[in-house]
Amino acid sequence: MRKNLKMKLTSQSTTMTPEKADELLAKAVQEDSLEDDYLDAIEKVNAELKKQGAAPMEINGVSGAPIFDGFISHNETNAKLTGSQKYVTYNNILVNTSIVGAGVRYFLNMLGNAKWSVTAADESEEAQGYADFVQDVMDDMHRPWTSVVRKGAMYRFFGFSLQEWIPKMREDGRIGFFDVAARPQSTIEQWKQDKNGYIDKVIQRDPVNGSTHDIDMWKMVYLVDDTLSDSPEGLGIFRHLVKSVDMLTRYLELEGFGFETDLRGIPVGKAPLSIIDNLVASKVISKAQRTAILAPLKGFISNHIRNPSLGMIMDSNVYSDQSADVIPSMAKQWDLSLLTAQSSSQGEIANAIDRVTHEIARTLGVQQLLLGSGKVGTQALSKDNSKNFLLIVASSLKELEKGYQAQLWDRLWELNGFPQNMKPSVVPEDVQLNEVESITKALKDLAQSGAVLAPNDPAINEIRQLLGLAKAPHISLEEYLELTGKKTELPGGEKTTPSQVSGKTEDEKE
Repeated sequence: MRKNLKMKLTSQSTTMTPEKADELLAKAVQEDSLEDDYLDAIEKVNAELKKQGAAPMEINGVSGAPIFDGFISHNETNAKLTGSQKYVTYNNILVNTSIVGAGVRYFLNMLGNAKWSVTAADESEEAQGYADFVQDVMDDMHRPWTSVVRKGAMYRFFGFSLQEWIPKMREDGRIGFFDVAARPQSTIEQWKQDKNGYIDKVIQRDPVNGSTHDIDMWKMVYLVDDTLSDSPEGLGIFRHLVKSVDMLTRYLELEGFGFETDLRGIPVGKAPLSIIDNLVASKVISKAQRTAILAPLKGFISNHIRNPSLGMIMDSNVYSDQSADVIPSMAKQWDLSLLTAQSSSQGEIANAIDRVTHEIARTLGVQQLLLGSGKVGTQALSKDNSKNFLLIVASSLKELEKGYQAQLWDRLWELNGFPQNMKPSVVPEDVQLNEVESITKALKDLAQSGAVLAPNDPAINEIRQLLGLAKAPHISLEEYLELTGKKTELPGGEKTTPSQVSGKTEDEKE
């Protein structure tokens, strides 16, 4: 409380020194009796708890994260997953594994597409003015709000995300935000704790010049997936993908090796070596000529990688006996054939690749991206998977909403010294799977039950928007009745009153 009030006091004047701020802070506490009231309340509570032999107002336990001088101790034995090297591994998974890249982009695009709205604290003009101010701050940042949200959402994959808000003085004299800039996970070197074990500061290592930056957590938006870990770095989805991605990479290598080296058999070459050797012995040809004669055949056998330009022309002469009849044999003097096998492992490798790819997609929650690639896949299954994915997106949006409200918009309120009862809410819209066919069927069922849409019902333009059509032109009930010739009936058949047609009562008409 003191720290936040001090920052508010120093932000009110660029010439105010920290000493002056401390003086004003002490005066404010003394005048408002904040400290006395607080200490009196704590003393009374502790006295009562002491009678009961309990001390719940004190912190007795510690977290399970072993942190020594800001450095986190890990039990990880894989060298690729220790220190900052694990973020290199995670980035390689993201960049070089197609299903991971597609799944992460799909998630971020869906999440970033959600619209954020600012809701005033109440219906008063003053509350609406504060809401408009927050909306203006959101729209006036260096980085678009959509990009801010996407960067923050990476906590789900890396385990945590850190974003530093950078204030600026606006032309209206109020404090806004210049930017909400991401601080990459790989650059965070130390996590400093306060006396109670909570992280109050991080030390960042500049990847360019190696210098360090102390960043107070009060000035950060810190989002973490700490469900499965007490570490301040959390435990993200990428950690669960490391083994599967290693397996997938190996299977793809084996598939490539098999495709390049297996021409449905191993090549075998035949040549009249004895005849060639006799020619060398009789000095008809030299050893160099012998090597040149056999070189094409040897080269083909040793480099039998499938290549569209790879081929050979062989002599078609066959062996013959030395009798007077000179009967030719069926064996060619020069030949090139393939050793054939009864089966190949390429099918098993392909199945293994498909299995691991689906395993990775399920871990990411984007298995619907693979529907249709195999023999099994139905429309119902696709809808079910899409709905489950939207639940994941909606859950992440809720966590982002709470994180930004407490660590960004509340900070903005403190910096400006605005009244707490005028603080608006900044919330994302609900992400829904809007199916035009299902919606129109529901409206049809309502109409058959008697609840017929009026000509200017908002649902009409909502449906047109989902279909990508322009809004329907405005038409009044009076115009509708004139066009349809139903002077006294609405679309459902019920009778109209003069006030429904003109929008005025009988007294107003007179």
